[in-house]
Amino acid sequence: MLRTLLTFILFSCVASIYAVPTYDPITGNIIFDNYGAPHDSASAQVNLMTENAIRGTQERIINSDRADHMHRRPHVAAQAPFSKAFEHKVKYERFEGKNNTKLEFLARVRFQNENSWADGKVKISLRNADTYYGKAEIDIERLLVGYSIYNDDNTRAFVQIGHTKLDSLFQSEMQFNSRLNGIHGYYVLGNFSVQGVATIADIIGNNYGFIGEASYKDILGYPVAITYSLADWMSIGDYLISQATVSYHIGDLLDQPITAYVAAIMNHKASKEALSGYAGVSFGKLEKAHDWLVDAMYQYTGDRSIPLMDYQGILTGAKLKATYNITDQLSLQAKGSFPDVKCLELCAAYKW
Repeated sequence: MLRTLLTFILFSCVASIYAVPTYDPITGNIIFDNYGAPHDSASAQVNLMTENAIRGTQERIINSDRADHMHRRPHVAAQAPFSKAFEHKVKYERFEGKNNTKLEFLARVRFQNENSWADGKVKISLRNADTYYGKAEIDIERLLVGYSIYNDDNTRAFVQIGHTKLDSLFQSEMQFNSRLNGIHGYYVLGNFSVQGVATIADIIGNNYGFIGEASYKDILGYPVAITYSLADWMSIGDYLISQATVSYHIGDLLDQPITAYVAAIMNHKASKEALSGYAGVSFGKLEKAHDWLVDAMYQYTGDRSIPLMDYQGILTGAKLKATYNITDQLSLQAKGSFPDVKCLELCAAYKW
């Protein structure tokens, strides 16, 4: 165990020299997200959905992610041609009566010039490092090459090809857990944006499809954003999924923003169990040291509403998350869900 842990730490230190931040080409911000790898099939659909609900759930910070999707900025300031950053995470999870510990290292690289960029991200994880059943994983989470077609203060258009998690592009707390292996296009004009992908989501299973999304923010001067997406998983044949999402900035309390959101999901090709949805409220923001965020959400899942390979919800139940930034680099997070998926997770993350 000691030898494995020392080897992991040594590798992390060496890799950090070449580790680089992932800048979201939509927002220009560094993204310290954590996306779970695809999972093998199991015999029961509920078991698969439960597995995806925990292992595939993105470790994104809810407030900043929702702001990125709901209030995208069309113009991205020029970035350095080469930049780097990395992140270490230590996690403890209590899932369905079993304990799990995990060490993670995320390394990122970005090359950029005036009109093009290349993004890469690798995650190295060591699970259950203190047990005989420990498991080491290396995952290439992002490998994208992009070109900016047009960019000014009010309008932006770009295209990129490669590999990344779909939930880094599209907005949902329950779907888009699969990967983009294809092409992504994006266009924004003022408060309106539209984007789409053609993707092979599962190369082994040969699952492919098309996804489009349109979003409009600050409707009639009110702090409201509406997003509609349509996913057509053509290879599966019985999944044509719409999602409509509305978010509303209620106001501020203790100088912290309060935002309510609700989403409805429907599979147009299913005759029953075709509906899913979620609703919740977030309180706070995460920008600097001593900032905090609390998010509470309730989800309902119809068995035929979302394909298993793309599902990342918690079946039916409540999900709570609280995050606190101790410093600009160090943060603590606790989250849990119940009753269908009983899970508690504690995480400490340090970013360079």
